[in-house]
Amino acid sequence: MLWKALERHPDGITLHTCMEECGPALGNWPTTNQWLLMYPLHGHLLHLEQQGAVTRIKGEPYSRWKIAS
Repeated sequence: MLWKALERHPDGITLHTCMEECGPALGNWPTTNQWLLMYPLHGHLLHLEQQGAVTRIKGEPYSRWKIAS
């Protein structure tokens, strides 16, 4: 599901957008706890980055990740 979110955003996706798009598919999270998704999703993005599958684009105020070309 994270990979599909990356495919929908060829210019890059922020962690916040990942949480918004992937969160509902991961279960019925209370909106007050949605922010907790940042930990596993960030971990998956970092893992994909370490494997060379995605590229991190550092920006202000947020970084974005996109599929590596």
